[in-house]
Amino acid sequence: MFYKLSNTASVEEIEDSFGIPMEFPKISKPATVINGLEESTLPIITMDNSKLISFGIWGLLPQELEDNWKVYQNLTNTLNLIIEQIDYKNSLYSKALDSGRCIVITTGFFTSALHDGKMYPYHVHLKGFKPFGIAGLYNKLEDGFITCAILINKSTKKMSQLPNISTYMPIVFDRKDQAHWLNKKFKYENLRNLLGSHTSLEFFAHPVSKEFYDNDLVYSNILDSGAFKKFLNIS
Repeated sequence: MFYKLSNTASVEEIEDSFGIPMEFPKISKPATVINGLEESTLPIITMDNSKLISFGIWGLLPQELEDNWKVYQNLTNTLNLIIEQIDYKNSLYSKALDSGRCIVITTGFFTSALHDGKMYPYHVHLKGFKPFGIAGLYNKLEDGFITCAILINKSTKKMSQLPNISTYMPIVFDRKDQAHWLNKKFKYENLRNLLGSHTSLEFFAHPVSKEFYDNDLVYSNILDSGAFKKFLNIS
């Protein structure tokens, strides 16, 4: 559902936005499109260390998994999880909901909308393409690597106004709600209300090149709205 993100912010922009340093700044490289169907890393803030920006492999993996990332993701999707459909009997998810919550840092995600019988991709972002945080879950593997997933839920009233054929959107928290999500004092049961009552940020959406769908084609200005509005004939 949400398999691609963008993160065009510099290390300095990310650190300024979240007020904490990045653990491995040399790992962070701006990316026009991050494809979750390929093994990718995302900057995250974990419950274990909420004063530092770490990195996680996108796609939540069981701690005891011996096969590689691709094998597991080919069998099940743990890139994005619909929070209301999570199987709480599965220890991978139940443990993460209580002690493995995280914030995934990004500058945008992608939706799709139907226009004159054709599907078009949209880039959703904040003003100035500022970094923001999506609620997520993470798990630390036996080899020390962190894996993570983003959480999605039914759209809030504000988010539902964005172009999207789905009724689901990533769960995006502001700084105050991020602190609640990462607070070790809270179990998931204490945070259920936050999912429906959190502050909604002011997002913008613009159409991007329809080539976004074709063969995973990515080029430097694919997110440029002005270059493609005329091409798509969308105002």
